[in-house]
Amino acid sequence: SNQYLKKVGGSKNWHYVRRIPKDLEEHYDKKDKRIVKTTKTSNRLKALLIAVQMNDKLESEWEELRSKHEDNKWIQN
Repeated sequence: SNQYLKKVGGSKNWHYVRRIPKDLEEHYDKKDKRIVKTTKTSNRLKALLIAVQMNDKLESEWEELRSKHEDNKWIQN
């Protein structure tokens, strides 16, 4: 999750920044195709721990979206 930790727009706080995978872009109404969330801390270690939790939650969300998509494809065929 260290790779997803960035400073954004001159903020002193660290942000979790993750690109939305191509196969899931349709589920998000975003022009820049990224998820950007503040960790609400300027402490890098705390931010890293928060980013790990954010990443786990997002990965679970994406897994659920993909499984629903697969279910829908199966039903349509």
